[in-house]
Amino acid sequence: MEQLDYLWHYQKLDLIMDELENKKKTSAVRKELYRSIQYLKRQQTNLEKISSDVDKKHHIYNRIYHEFQNIKKSLGEDEILLNSGDIKSFKQLDQLERKLSETQELFNEKKEELIALLKDMDSLNEKLQAVSRRLRDGKAKYDKNKKEYDLETKDLDTKYNDIKSQREKLKEKLD
Repeated sequence: MEQLDYLWHYQKLDLIMDELENKKKTSAVRKELYRSIQYLKRQQTNLEKISSDVDKKHHIYNRIYHEFQNIKKSLGEDEILLNSGDIKSFKQLDQLERKLSETQELFNEKKEELIALLKDMDSLNEKLQAVSRRLRDGKAKYDKNKKEYDLETKDLDTKYNDIKSQREKLKEKLD
């Protein structure tokens, strides 16, 4: 009969251990911690998207910069031609004037592109600052939740380990 009592007590301890594990898994603090982690992951995804957008804008900026350099070079060549005295006819002068007019139009297009790019970069900067704020707030909330979870689970783990050691002692007495 003594063996059955040990077995009965062993099973009760096993059930208590299961309850403690279940309590740990279903605690409100753990759920809140999980929500904090998911929030941080979403913000990280937002940050990665903004980073990708910044890279694209950087490539656009480089393209515009090189186009401005080409315009500058073309204007320099036209200035050299104009100052050289090699223009002998009104036709050459008209061609140069047409070329300068086209260059002015191209310059204005690039200027508008650059203005639009700067607006986009300002918008991205605002988004980046918002995500940074949310990340800081989310990290603070995560740290708070993690601390609460660790405190709660510390008590549960202590109880669990005590019951487990009692169960192991009973296990030695069972045939």
